[in-house]
Amino acid sequence: MHADPPSRPSRRRLLLGSLAAATALALPGIARANVVTPFSDNLALPMDSRASFIDWMVKNRGEDAHYLGERWDRYLQLLSHHDVWEKRNERAFLMVPREEFVTRANLALAYEWHHLDIGYGVTITGPHTVARMTNTI
Repeated sequence: MHADPPSRPSRRRLLLGSLAAATALALPGIARANVVTPFSDNLALPMDSRASFIDWMVKNRGEDAHYLGERWDRYLQLLSHHDVWEKRNERAFLMVPREEFVTRANLALAYEWHHLDIGYGVTITGPHTVARMTNTI
């Protein structure tokens, strides 16, 4: 009498499982930001003063007041240099936390006018150029 061979997964099951895993990785998932108030086109972002902008963003987005102040100051520079000229693009600049896209070593420089190294031989474009490109699109 001989023993039955050990149970092995079938080739078909392996291929189908691999296909399912590859498909799941290829499909975009739902991204959930860790913010107090989820994004909506109806958000009434205050753009009239630095203090009201910072207060609103801290309360509704949970962001760091220090970087919000830097973002507001750079926003004023964008306006004075005519780098941004549509309200929706002004709002977009104010809503995007640039500090989330730079390396830890460059956090203090996140809102400077020039490009920054973000690792692996890649840079993030300066905010004035990004504003002009966004307006052009």
